Amino acid sequence: MNKKAHFLTRPLYKSNRCFVSRKSLTLKNLNPNIKEMYMMDTDDPVFKKYKMLKERLKQCPESLPYDEILMGSSGCLHSSGYRPLTYLRQVASAALYPALLEDESFPDDVKCKVIQLRKHYPSVGSCTESPGLKMIRITMSNYLSRRDGGLARDHNNVILTAGSTDGVRNILRMMNGCIDGKSPAIVIPSPSYPYGLMEEMGYKQITYELDEENSWASTTENLERAIAEAKKKYALRALIITNPSNPTGTVLKQNESEQIVKFACKEKLVLIVDETYQRNIYEENKFQSMKKVMADMGKPYSEMEMVSVFSLSKDVLGEAATKAGLMELQNFNEDVMNQFEKCVATNFCSNSIGQVMMYAFADHPVEGDPSYDLWKEETESRFNSLARKAKMIVDELNKIEGFSCPPLEGGYFIYIKICVPEKAVEEGKRKCYKPSTFYAIKLLQETGVFVTPGDLS
Repeated sequence: MNKKAHFLTRPLYKSNRCFVSRKSLTLKNLNPNIKEMYMMDTDDPVFKKYKMLKERLKQCPESLPYDEILMGSSGCLHSSGYRPLTYLRQVASAALYPALLEDESFPDDVKCKVIQLRKHYPSVGSCTESPGLKMIRITMSNYLSRRDGGLARDHNNVILTAGSTDGVRNILRMMNGCIDGKSPAIVIPSPSYPYGLMEEMGYKQITYELDEENSWASTTENLERAIAEAKKKYALRALIITNPSNPTGTVLKQNESEQIVKFACKEKLVLIVDETYQRNIYEENKFQSMKKVMADMGKPYSEMEMVSVFSLSKDVLGEAATKAGLMELQNFNEDVMNQFEKCVATNFCSNSIGQVMMYAFADHPVEGDPSYDLWKEETESRFNSLARKAKMIVDELNKIEGFSCPPLEGGYFIYIKICVPEKAVEEGKRKCYKPSTFYAIKLLQETGVFVTPGDLS
């Protein structure tokens, strides 16, 4: 046996004329739910091509017709050179390094904010209560009440999380058991953000189609059609929606929200609402939280179980990596809430800097504060920039033959419809790619522009 062959067989031992792996954990005995997960960073062929081309640019830049790759589908603003908001970073910096409270360049309201925080939380290196620091949950609860026109809040229902996805994960962990022999299932729109959490926890995904011809509207007819057969085989547990929608960029109209609430109520589904993009609305539509919609509808809808999640990863803040988020639970039984707190306690608490960021955001400068003018200038200029770019990109894309996309009402992403030539469709099939995946790979390879295929949603 040559040396190379001998090297390759080292991890194996011979038994009954078969080679048996010494490894305890193998792909064969791995958790099957993990293998079912689809994550862009590891499974998407476009992303794999991106990593290959990125390395090729480093090793042999002259081999490609471009000198950099443009990430056209990244939701991480700061990775694109986006400047952080001064006020948030000053509060976080002084909380991390209190000696900065003596720095004359730091405004007085920043110092007061941090001094107040330190009365309840002397060191950000220490753990808070599992649901998050009480004073921050109260502050965030007050912010949510102001947003919804004074609608009453209980801070005990507000849980600070490591981003919005962590909030969704927390509630899904509570519901993924079988009922009467039926496996659990989650109802989600299509297209939608690919959380990956449903596969991880063993949920069956029941998708209902959004109405593309009607600005990607959510309709009761499509919801009913989607679950008609599914509920015979599965235990339907929850309905997940995003508002504004990721990736379609639409904002739920009042009647759509009410239809969704009525449907979830009739089918006894927990309503899980991702409202991360609530402050990224560019058209005339006004954001209305699902909690406010349910409250205005009155009983029995105001008594439904609902979870809403929010984070600072989007907005004009773009603080994706600080993992600052929250979830608000509504109308769950006390015994369920006790079990939920136990579930959250397995993480001890969400990260401290994320909590500090939420605190600074929820009680941001107001007129008369030393930091107000800069806060107002930075937030307004960033929002106007995002709105201007959204309109410009939609307008320019619609000028390209075979391209069409509706106005972006909210969010970061534009969902484009492209007429792919039949020959390209056939070539993609030969390579086992769906049309949008094949198009995205060719676009990346030939122009250096990275976009996410719509068939992943």
